[in-house]
Amino acid sequence: MCFQDAELPETVTLDQLRCREGQRMRALYEILAQQHEIGRFRRNYHPRPVASPGLRQPRLVRRE
Repeated sequence: MCFQDAELPETVTLDQLRCREGQRMRALYEILAQQHEIGRFRRNYHPRPVASPGLRQPRLVRRE
């Protein structure tokens, strides 16, 4: 578990835990980048639609 040694109040929400985990991972990436002399980087993510609106979906044909 990531927060084994952390003192977390019972009122902490899942979103707050996710935020803390994100901060922890960013800090780790920064340390590793410095150790390996890698410059800053950013994830390049562009989601694309599964099918374009102009394309027709394949039809299923029942065989008898």
